[in-house]
Amino acid sequence: AGDDTQTDERGIETEGDSSDSENQGDKPDDDRPIGPEETSEEKEEGNNKKLYSTFPLFTGYKEYDFIEKLIAVAKSQLGESEGAKGYTKFGEFFGHPYEAWCTEYVMWCIDQTEKETGLNYFKLYYPKTDYSGGCVDFYSKRGWFFKGGSSFIPRRGDIVVFDYDFDGVTDHTGLVTGVEYDESEDRLYILTIEGNIPEDEPGGIVRERRLAADWNKIYGYGTFLISE
Repeated sequence: AGDDTQTDERGIETEGDSSDSENQGDKPDDDRPIGPEETSEEKEEGNNKKLYSTFPLFTGYKEYDFIEKLIAVAKSQLGESEGAKGYTKFGEFFGHPYEAWCTEYVMWCIDQTEKETGLNYFKLYYPKTDYSGGCVDFYSKRGWFFKGGSSFIPRRGDIVVFDYDFDGVTDHTGLVTGVEYDESEDRLYILTIEGNIPEDEPGGIVRERRLAADWNKIYGYGTFLISE
């Protein structure tokens, strides 16, 4: 059983409000805008935080729209928790409704977004898997996996995986919703939404977190960053 959310010298988190596919998507033409520039930023009034809106390079309108809808779907599940005997609809999506469901939650959200948009991004940009190691395998084979603690800055819609046991094997999955740089601390934070977080066990719930980018439990990120 896990304790309440913990903070250590490398990982800082705050609880959020509990309230192979043939469709390749459209790629933008050379003279067509690609959405927000990767380096665009906004400053919040009254503090020293910079909020970065980062999206995959060379992303077309459909991909951009998918990411935004995916995050909206994920946030619509904030506060969703386990039912009797640990039941979740996220686990049921993979046929095991009473088992651990962190990766299943992310996959369920992707599936709902596919239905909403009519786009098929499973096995193209996202894996369809029920465990965190499947995410690592999918992105590593494509050269789209980046280790935590590296110079890589994740983007909205990326998948983040964790290694809580420090044994080199991932054991938890979440979805990146943004990054935030705090000038007063000179520190980068990763904003996520996750379910069945180890600190919440037993009795997992969907909630948001703000994690130090250099937290040693972050194993890495899967992204559909596309290079020319």
